[in-house]
Amino acid sequence: YTYDNRYTFFGSMRFDGSNLFGVSDKYKYLPLWSLSGAWNVNREEFLKDVDWLDNLKLRISYGLQGNVDKNTSPFIVGKWGTTTILGNGESIIEVSSPPNQNLRWEKTSNWNAGVDFGVLDGRISFTADVFYRVSNVLIGNRSLPRENGFEYTTLNWAKATNKGYELSLSTWNIKTKDFRWKMDINFAHNKSKVNRINLQEDSW
Repeated sequence: YTYDNRYTFFGSMRFDGSNLFGVSDKYKYLPLWSLSGAWNVNREEFLKDVDWLDNLKLRISYGLQGNVDKNTSPFIVGKWGTTTILGNGESIIEVSSPPNQNLRWEKTSNWNAGVDFGVLDGRISFTADVFYRVSNVLIGNRSLPRENGFEYTTLNWAKATNKGYELSLSTWNIKTKDFRWKMDINFAHNKSKVNRINLQEDSW
């Protein structure tokens, strides 16, 4: 939606479902949504007489994404093996993961803010973005007290964060009928951090 050619708003929502976590109906579906807005500052009255300013836009957005880890299951997971009892090889099933009916979608929330800037009839343009992503309730292993019969279980408890920024500068150094020289410079930085994780001792 655009109002007065200055303000822009956008929103979306959808429901995604998966039967991989179908033990409890409330964990089958996840609402995914996003909101964003933009302000064309250069179209305001106090800047209408600034001829050298082509574009000045401020942007902000927030959204929620989801992910289904197909390598996990809320049901009991085991693997075939053999054991030797009294000299005879016997087939066994070794339980590698206990059941967890509360396993659900992994969630990632995204914040983004940016500015677009252009001057001198498009000869210089600049874009800057900053972002912050939080991946919460990620599926990971966690230690259990030995009296439960298992050393580890699979839970929605791990967490990771990403933050950074992106800068882009574009300039028309020479722009004539017969020759054009344009220069683009990009710079980005991202910092990732694992906030919560607990791996099994035999894990790679």
